[in-house]
Amino acid sequence: MKIRPELWEVRNMTEVFGTIWRPVETAPKDARILAWCIFPAGGEVRFVTWRSDYYNGAWMAYGCPQEVTHWMPVPPPPNSPADRKGEA
Repeated sequence: MKIRPELWEVRNMTEVFGTIWRPVETAPKDARILAWCIFPAGGEVRFVTWRSDYYNGAWMAYGCPQEVTHWMPVPPPPNSPADRKGEA
């Protein structure tokens, strides 16, 4: 799969993912997810996991707690069986 050149210039994640983003309150706590993490200077997408043993629980990435507002399931890897369904 080639990434369309215009996607490199996307500033709004909704333009790419549409309404796939879900409120963090609905995220499963037993799986790794893609999350929108916010920071004082903005935000970014990170893989996170829930750690119930960190204080009262926290979404963690790179060993640090993250302030997560939205999440989406991790898509299948490239060339997975799910990607090949549409190939002829």
